[in-house]
Amino acid sequence: MNATRTVLPAYMGLKIESLSSILFNHAYLSSLTLLGVAIVAVARSGTLDYSLKLANVAGFIKWLILIGEKEPVIAQRVRVVQACRRGSLWTPFALAATIRKLGMGVILLQYEYSMLGSPLLSHFLLVLLLLLLKILRVKTVVTLHGVLTPTTLGFRRIPRMFLYLLVKAFYSILTHAADRLVVLNGMQLRLLASLIPDAESKVNVIPHGAVLPEELPATPRLRSGGYRIFFHGFLRPSKGIDLLLGALGILREMGFNVELRMLCSLPYMFLEKKSERESVVTMLKRIRNVEGASVSLGFFDDREIISEALSSDAIVLPYTDRYYESSGVLHKVMGCGKPIIVTPIPRFLSDLDPWTDCAVASPDPHSIAATVIKLMRDEDLSRRLALAARRKAEKRRWERVSKEYAMVLLKLAEQAKPS
Repeated sequence: MNATRTVLPAYMGLKIESLSSILFNHAYLSSLTLLGVAIVAVARSGTLDYSLKLANVAGFIKWLILIGEKEPVIAQRVRVVQACRRGSLWTPFALAATIRKLGMGVILLQYEYSMLGSPLLSHFLLVLLLLLLKILRVKTVVTLHGVLTPTTLGFRRIPRMFLYLLVKAFYSILTHAADRLVVLNGMQLRLLASLIPDAESKVNVIPHGAVLPEELPATPRLRSGGYRIFFHGFLRPSKGIDLLLGALGILREMGFNVELRMLCSLPYMFLEKKSERESVVTMLKRIRNVEGASVSLGFFDDREIISEALSSDAIVLPYTDRYYESSGVLHKVMGCGKPIIVTPIPRFLSDLDPWTDCAVASPDPHSIAATVIKLMRDEDLSRRLALAARRKAEKRRWERVSKEYAMVLLKLAEQAKPS
């Protein structure tokens, strides 16, 4: 009786057809939960953050399976298991063995370019993994956190046409090997469709989830006077850190009392490549030699990141990569009610409309500095951009992302029913 009293109020006022539809969906979600759904991600990556947020609101996910170096991961509602390291030909076999041991029937694979190793190796290993899961009769939903282009592979001496055919072949195999594909925005879908026109029938677009400060809750921190700009991201050259430091120097030379607060994380490549470690040390030395800049290095939870964003006047993300992705950092801060400055790259302009939801600066220090000055002097523009980004974040709560994944799984369950 207690369960009945808890459930019925949520259905009051619904038509009989809607009630039967909800009960039908709940029945299949229950069966999926019994079948077993696991989510797979890479340690120290954006896919791990995405997976934890999704798993914490999606009651049908039972396990989080990690790839990469062993380290503690705090998950609220799912159990965590470390499967294997990256970059080995045995990685797909170790993953498949873990999935079989756990008795999982459905896998939500959060795939990024370097998930299983270097980009070229990773894509080969993904195909091998999907074939192994086919043999084990495990359903797979692959979320593409980025869609590959010939440029992304980075082989400058190989003819572009050959790289294009290689990428096209990969997505053709992926489309047939996976049970469903998920992309995070329309720009990714259009790129995928340009490579494989038939792929659209197998793809769902589920926009990246956004965090709102009141959900944590997070509050602003004490700060000194002056105009504060905030940056968060991996400590890598592709995040435009040199551009941001250059812009800060220009602003302070012009007499503006501007501070830069940075929260930077270490990429998983930091533990694997000497060049990554040397790059991090070099950038840290430069940041600490720039007047008005402060940096903290580590792995920060959402409360810390959003508290710093709330304590700032503007958020600047001057990334320079050209990947067709959706930015997890952007979706952490876009609900903070602060104007956001981005560079005109796919990972930002696929989710925000320039000068409607965000300010846009060319990837050079002078342009970034000029855009900061524009926001400092035009408070109405700052408020409009901040409000527009906040409204977009409100429509992208993680509960909505969970429901859309649930509908994908329901469709898979329906297709698996005997005719």
